Amino acid sequence: KFFPQIPYADVRVRNLLNHTGGLPDYMKWVDELAKRENTIPGNDVIVGFLCECGKKAEFAPGEKFEYSNTGYCLLAEIVEKVSGVPFEDFLRKEIFEPAGMTTARVRHRRKNRETVPNLAHAMVLEEGRLVRPEDSKWSRYTVTLDGASGDGNVYASVLDLFAWDQALRAGKVLTREEQEMMYTPGKLNDGKTVGEEEYGYGFGWFVVEPEELGK
Repeated sequence: KFFPQIPYADVRVRNLLNHTGGLPDYMKWVDELAKRENTIPGNDVIVGFLCECGKKAEFAPGEKFEYSNTGYCLLAEIVEKVSGVPFEDFLRKEIFEPAGMTTARVRHRRKNRETVPNLAHAMVLEEGRLVRPEDSKWSRYTVTLDGASGDGNVYASVLDLFAWDQALRAGKVLTREEQEMMYTPGKLNDGKTVGEEEYGYGFGWFVVEPEELGK
């Protein structure tokens, strides 16, 4: 419906939301593209990847649960196509600002050479010393994939996370009915619950219901 050129048949938005779509992983392909073109690709290359990679689906839609960054990047592209605005702007206007998240943003700080005020830089312990991710053997995940959206690159403060929690509880951004959909584990084709052995999986949320705490 949204990208008819993509050759993976019968994958639904719901499959992308609960990681049951079976799409191949994009990371190696984008990393190779970045090195070949000496650039940091934007999220829009996800559609090109799915059209050009020639990889078979990992499994049929709904057959199993397997965490998929590709699926969430594709969801970001769907949001852009439906809304007509960049994914970053959509989140800011429709989620972050209504929720009172004053600093939360999707940022591609390496791709766009952004300076983020008060940023707590991540560090990697490598061979007994702490180094920046871009200087480590994991640089492909932090540099060449910096243009991705949907599966990461959201920067937020602790107070923003608290505001997000409060906005959900108050129904500011999503109604309680919409949240119930989000928190309800899906079903696979064989009727089994989507998720892992101890946790069901809704839309972006692992769900567990211990007796002493509830859902």
